[in-house]
Amino acid sequence: MKRRQFLRAMALFLFGCCILLTGCTSRIIVEDRMQDNLPLLDPEDGVARDISVVLYYRLTGEAYLVPVTRNVSVRANERTETALIRTLLEGVPQQSLSGNVSATFPEGTSLVEVSQDSGIIYVTLSKEFLNTSNVEAVRQATSSYGNTPEGQQRAQQAIQLATDEMYLLQAQFPKAVFSHEAALYLHNLAEKEPLPFSVTVAANYNSRGLVEKGVKVYYTKADWYAMGICLISSNGGHFVRAYDMERTICDIIRKRSDMDSAAFNYAIREYMKKKDKNLVNLSHYASVMRMEKQVNEVMGVLF
Repeated sequence: MKRRQFLRAMALFLFGCCILLTGCTSRIIVEDRMQDNLPLLDPEDGVARDISVVLYYRLTGEAYLVPVTRNVSVRANERTETALIRTLLEGVPQQSLSGNVSATFPEGTSLVEVSQDSGIIYVTLSKEFLNTSNVEAVRQATSSYGNTPEGQQRAQQAIQLATDEMYLLQAQFPKAVFSHEAALYLHNLAEKEPLPFSVTVAANYNSRGLVEKGVKVYYTKADWYAMGICLISSNGGHFVRAYDMERTICDIIRKRSDMDSAAFNYAIREYMKKKDKNLVNLSHYASVMRMEKQVNEVMGVLF
């Protein structure tokens, strides 16, 4: 009898051990899977350290930036690029030079996101970066330029920077590429400035901030996102990222039903008049986007 009770107790003990081991094994497997999903970090992240870098601040009363060498403390588990931007957002360094320089960003601006893609750092700032009250601040700061032609020119350049909506929008949303109607306007393929602005982002991009600003957002496959991106001057004279003419032509043909027919026809006619049009690129983009037939029908060009 005692032997039977002993065997029964041993069986229950072994069964309990199996459950415990199974539970531990499952937990370890789950943790391993979670580790696989962790983002890649700088090998030196996680170590608090000080670095010496050159940051750029606005020269007080001027419309350009000046370099300032600073010691930046990188916090534990903080990426280096995040530390640099955080330092700029903290304002002017408390040095003897502080009277000659002003903050790079408007007061109240905060960091929303920092990401890296193909060697390019993308920074998303809060809405305070586009605070329209900064325009008046620029006007006041440039009042000291005087009434000379040179002074007036410098003041106008500073005001243009503060009022260049396309430049400021892309500064806040660097992954947004001007496309469709906005790109047509930048390439002089439209009769008037589009309102609202139109941009294209990758399909997995969180466009909530853009939508809240009333921007017209198009989505594209990740493989197509970088195809045809170029730098082009905005009305304010600052470079912005937009799709080139050929990619834009493909985009508006693809979304022809969303466009005003008169604006669409004007864009096609003006493109065909361009001496710098690139039909080879147009053919390539149409092939990649699998729309050779549609482009051929609209353009009347045999590929």
